[in-house]
Amino acid sequence: LAEALTSGHIAGAALDVFDEEPTPPETCVALSRLPNVLLTPHIAGLSEDANVRVSELTVANVRAVLEQS
Repeated sequence: LAEALTSGHIAGAALDVFDEEPTPPETCVALSRLPNVLLTPHIAGLSEDANVRVSELTVANVRAVLEQS
């Protein structure tokens, strides 16, 4: 991936999933130094707001199914 990004075969990359979370800095050294790469931890679903939204959606879906019965 680093080679393709450096050569221009790929214009850019945004990665948020890694084998190990939190990702050790040495894991992504080659990519993190490239200006056309964005690296973020895969934790968006762990925020309080995300948990509230998922819970509300789950309740709405369960209610919809029960109301159809």
